[in-house]
Amino acid sequence: MSSELSVIYDFDPHQARIAYLGALTLVARREADDKGKLGSRLDDLLYRKVDEKSNEFKLLKARISNSIWDKYLDDMTKSTPKPRESQSSGISAFIPSSEMREIANPVESLNSTKTHYLSRLWILDSALNYNGGWVLPKKAHRIIDLARYTGLLLKSSYQLSDEGFVLRCLLDDKEKQSKQDQFNPLDINIRPSLSLLYLRLVLKKDRLLPIFLKQSVTGIRTRSGKDDNSFSTLRRTSYEFESQYSEDLDLTELGERKKLADLFRTISKSKSTEENYSRPRFELLTDVGLLSRTQEGEKGGSKSAWVTNETTLRAQTAWNDIINDPKSMPDYLSRKFFGSMNDIFEKGYSPVSIPEERLAFASVGYNAVGREMGFTFVDSIALYACLIAWEKGKIMEIDEAIDAMKSSSTKSWSEWISYSGGTRLDDKFMVKFKGGFTHELVKYLESKGIDFPKHLIN
Repeated sequence: MSSELSVIYDFDPHQARIAYLGALTLVARREADDKGKLGSRLDDLLYRKVDEKSNEFKLLKARISNSIWDKYLDDMTKSTPKPRESQSSGISAFIPSSEMREIANPVESLNSTKTHYLSRLWILDSALNYNGGWVLPKKAHRIIDLARYTGLLLKSSYQLSDEGFVLRCLLDDKEKQSKQDQFNPLDINIRPSLSLLYLRLVLKKDRLLPIFLKQSVTGIRTRSGKDDNSFSTLRRTSYEFESQYSEDLDLTELGERKKLADLFRTISKSKSTEENYSRPRFELLTDVGLLSRTQEGEKGGSKSAWVTNETTLRAQTAWNDIINDPKSMPDYLSRKFFGSMNDIFEKGYSPVSIPEERLAFASVGYNAVGREMGFTFVDSIALYACLIAWEKGKIMEIDEAIDAMKSSSTKSWSEWISYSGGTRLDDKFMVKFKGGFTHELVKYLESKGIDFPKHLIN
């Protein structure tokens, strides 16, 4: 199947919290890596033991509300916890009963010394909109799998991709700005741009997501009982997707067509598989603010754990074109994504005004993600630039940032940029910026009466 019709086939509940990808990028490398070694570094980060007597624990505990902490302790003391109803929001409803005790008491062997896994304390942080979905140590490899599905890791080498490096740079920068033990990579809201980056990553690789959101509007808002459960949303999504594209795949894509058919057949026959594949999509949409969570649903029973809101409806409207034609997704992500996010979340941001301002944000992007030696592909520079512009209340699309770099080859700024690869008639080229370029651009903008955030200048 061409990348224009990408689908994430292998989702499970251990991949429900998308922000785990950010933690992974902190230990991933930009050169070829080994899955086992990468997994060990991830374990060292997520499952480091924090002693209750340490100052680190006191600082982390201060970020957890008393009610959340009491519930956590209560769960830890349960020797034989009952699985919740399949509609519950907890991950416990989706895994074998043999693992139930480990979830309820994740540090059972550590209780005598009263230590806790660092990632468990992160997931209990009151700043998070939901404190479930903690990933067991034995399931940490599923985080690595999700990073490969979303393109944060290269599939063949486990190397951090350019997009993965953008995410890592955003988190590294935030960690440097944070006070001691106040940095939580599992908090998707620690930077305003992170939710957009995570959403864009999944949209790029999973064309089912916009249709899934559309089906959520009619599927979970009007639920009345267990038979009409929220997880049937994915089944309806698969029917719509299959009906639109079953005859649209050419002969070279027959293998992928069979994979799609097998997936949809499995979903229609197995409720557990449908729930496994649905939950990460529901949780992602909730984490980024496109769905809301219900307290009734979290307690189990017939009510859905998720409910639509006004943002959901605005997203459905903004995504209408890609719902009707998922093949238009690449154009949407390059030319319309940030503008649509401005509409969906009603931010009221203004577009970046002139090419030089776009180029200034691009130079900030280069300073952050550019390679120390040689040239850097413009895609990652443009992505970082657009995300930083968003954090400053500005809208800039990927193509606009790339065009600003491309057009500079024939303008007065050409002395500041070197080019390599491609023909600059497409977007597959690399650049290298000279030091001091950002300062020169900012001076030019100031001469035109345009303010540019001074703290972004290196």
